[in-house]
Amino acid sequence: MNDLDLIATRFERALAASPADETELVWTAVRTQSTNASGKARDIEDNIQTTLGVRVRERGRVGTHRAGNAEPGDIENAIRAALGQARGHEPLPGLPHLPNSASGIPPLSDGAFDPELAKLVPADAVTKLRRWVDRSELGQLRWQTGEFLVASSRGPLRRAQVTAAALDVRSGKGAGVGLASGAGRSLASLGAEGIVARARSRRTSTEPGAPPTGPLPVWLSPEATGTLMHVLARTAFTAHRYRDGSSFLRQHLGTHVFDRRLTLIDDGTDVAGMPFPFDLEGTAKRRVELIGEGTPRTPALDQRHAALFGLQATGHASGGDDARAENLFLLPGEASKEDLLAAAAGGIFVAALEDCVTHPPLGTLLRARARGVRAVTREGINQPLPDLVLEDSLLRALSHVLALGQERVLTSHGDEILGGVLSPALVTDSWSLAPGLSR
Repeated sequence: MNDLDLIATRFERALAASPADETELVWTAVRTQSTNASGKARDIEDNIQTTLGVRVRERGRVGTHRAGNAEPGDIENAIRAALGQARGHEPLPGLPHLPNSASGIPPLSDGAFDPELAKLVPADAVTKLRRWVDRSELGQLRWQTGEFLVASSRGPLRRAQVTAAALDVRSGKGAGVGLASGAGRSLASLGAEGIVARARSRRTSTEPGAPPTGPLPVWLSPEATGTLMHVLARTAFTAHRYRDGSSFLRQHLGTHVFDRRLTLIDDGTDVAGMPFPFDLEGTAKRRVELIGEGTPRTPALDQRHAALFGLQATGHASGGDDARAENLFLLPGEASKEDLLAAAAGGIFVAALEDCVTHPPLGTLLRARARGVRAVTREGINQPLPDLVLEDSLLRALSHVLALGQERVLTSHGDEILGGVLSPALVTDSWSLAPGLSR
């Protein structure tokens, strides 16, 4: 990876020399590696993605530019390119200055950077995977090391170095396959043995049944609930979606539209999740209530969007011209496993949601592939079923909650270097099966 001290020095010099009224520089470097227990070359990923982001303000006009390197010449050229863009723009309302957060940032927990994970190579990861899973199982491990710098002519320099890991396990084959996943900032917090145990507990050798017809109750595993919360945050709570009107939040902010049991928090300081100390404007992370007892409270907002909408900034700048909630916590309910079983009787259990797509109007219609599907009776989770395609309105599904579990699982969804989702199991009523799409 890169020398953060060297890049920080270059940033300080570039800020001092910048001809713009105000300048902001952001550096991200993320190394991503992954492998499964086979250890074959085709199954190994190892890449480094680096990004230099520049934003300038010149007489009220804002310009941005991105580059892939942080050599002195690259930084200087990026500032010039951003200035050139700014001069072609009209003055931007709602942003008299570039953002500035002079407040201190919370210190990262000791487990946010795992030296063992940072030095892990695919050959050693294969050895670990072969200890965790047997030959009838598939384990896919993905791990990342990230370095981040945010510097501004109006605020102190922010820097962080973090690691992250995610494990997906398949136990068994066919419709009876057991699926489980989990994430963490370190190998210890990943809890690989627990993930494998969940996958095995969901495996069955019983012959699969015929696809059911909907609508019917759906019991989402904690992992599937995490996927649903991730989709909700990405389709309804981003600044971009709120700004262009494609989010239902424009019509329902402050309106009780979900079940009262649903409270969704974003908190980059909570070590129970995957903490990260600041957003990509350098604003300190804090606890933000996105949904409170069924009522949407705020979209994710950087400081410019907050000024445009007349709302409070939430510290969620994600680079470019957007803001996203990355550190999600769906607060647990009171339902035991027996309560979840009773609520879902006559419906199905879903271990994982994949291929989630939202459709108009307002991104509320969700279509997703359900995997690890099981029939649920009052006696338990029973016969395996083929993969199904579920379809429902997010607003309707999340306003018809039958039970919310007590135990939560931490998962990631492709961008775990910045955060993850900690969520319990969830039972909702009357999901539909998309016509002709059962598999």
